[in-house]
Amino acid sequence: ICGFGYIRLYEKEAECQAHLHALYLTPQVIGQGFGLRLTKLMLSKAKNAGAKCINLESSITAHDFYKRIGFVDTGPMQKLEIGGYPVTSFPMSLRFS
Repeated sequence: ICGFGYIRLYEKEAECQAHLHALYLTPQVIGQGFGLRLTKLMLSKAKNAGAKCINLESSITAHDFYKRIGFVDTGPMQKLEIGGYPVTSFPMSLRFS
């Protein structure tokens, strides 16, 4: 396995919501277009399910990647704790047209 992506689709207030929880690639495949292809698959899944937008919390290293795809910051940088470790993240969103 050289990478994975995880998107969660759920109902909130009778609307389909989407949250991209994870996108990870091993160093051996970074820069070969797999991240973009995997992200486009997840975005397509969310759009086809009826989601109007997709939200995520980006790591510092992925922040520019998501901006290039069209995601925008929706709040200030924040500190999250994942598995007991502090992680800096940026809340982001992409609205489907």
